[in-house]
Amino acid sequence: MPYGSPWSEQFVRQLADREVRSEFAADQVRARIALLIRSLREQPDRNWTQAELGERAGKPQNVISRFEDPDYGKMSLQSLFDLAAAFDLPVWVDMPEWKDWLALIKDVPNQETRRAGFDLETLIDPVRYISSKENTAAPAAGAAASAAAEAIRNMLIAQPQSDQMRGAASNANASPADSNKLPIENIASGAMGSVVLARSAAA
Repeated sequence: MPYGSPWSEQFVRQLADREVRSEFAADQVRARIALLIRSLREQPDRNWTQAELGERAGKPQNVISRFEDPDYGKMSLQSLFDLAAAFDLPVWVDMPEWKDWLALIKDVPNQETRRAGFDLETLIDPVRYISSKENTAAPAAGAAASAAAEAIRNMLIAQPQSDQMRGAASNANASPADSNKLPIENIASGAMGSVVLARSAAA
């Protein structure tokens, strides 16, 4: 099965056989790792020899040569970590669904493959941008919260003043005897009057 070839319906139907698809998946991954190592090693801004890569990964040149052989396929996970560290790149392992895997595996590593190693500024610039936006939004949010708090405070202050004005008007119309009563007594008196009126209406 040619590595990275387009998937026809006939080929996909062959994957119905568990043994066929397991062997195919293993072959594709082994070949992909081998091609990726070579592509990253020969990337123009590196252009390392196998010996140079081996020195950085702590491996002899002949081991690097085996790793770049698609038919070798006996690399340990630790060796993969060592090679990734030599390129200053992370490793990502996944077990996707078949439809996603078939789409991913068609992206064959080649001479156009480019992977830049760790760069602090590249990673920190987006963080700085987000932080600056948050810092800009924070004063605006704080001002809105302060304005809302001030509005509530003014409402609370205005309410007693309004009550006092209504009370003064009521007292102006009240009899001298009523004016000597406590506010709670005035409320009780009003309530009793409402009950009496309600009973009279019912009668």
